[in-house]
Amino acid sequence: MKVVASQRGFYGRMREVGEAFAIDNKDAFSKRWMVDVNKDKARAASLAEEHGKAPTLTADQIAAEEDAALGRKNGSLQRENAAMAARIEELEAEQAAPDAPAEAAPEETQTPEDAEPAGEPETPAKRPTRRTRR
Repeated sequence: MKVVASQRGFYGRMREVGEAFAIDNKDAFSKRWMVDVNKDKARAASLAEEHGKAPTLTADQIAAEEDAALGRKNGSLQRENAAMAARIEELEAEQAAPDAPAEAAPEETQTPEDAEPAGEPETPAKRPTRRTRR
C-alpha cells in the first residue's frame, strides 16, 4: 500500500511530511499521519508538492521500497523459482519413465545416539500419594 506522510512519523525510519513510501499491510496504516495514495490522490499529491517531496521516487525505487516493506528479496524469489522449475522437470522426467527402476532408499540404521542405553529401561517416577488425616 502506497502512502504519503501528512505529519512526521516513524515507519521503519523517521518519515517527513510529504514523503511517499510503501507499507506492508493495512494494519500498519495510521490515520494520524498517513494518507493512502490510492484513496486520496489529490491530498497526497498536494502534501508532496507543499513540502518539496513531489514525485522524486522513480518506479524502481517505489518497487524496491515495497519489496523491503513486504520482506521480499528479489534474488531469493528468483532462486526459489529456479529451484522449483528444476524440481518440476525432475518430477516430469520420473513420470515420463515409470518403468525405470527407482533408486533404493537407504536403510535406516541406528546411530549410537539413537540406541537405547544398556541396562534396565527407565521407569517413570511414581507420584507421591497424598495422605489425609482422620
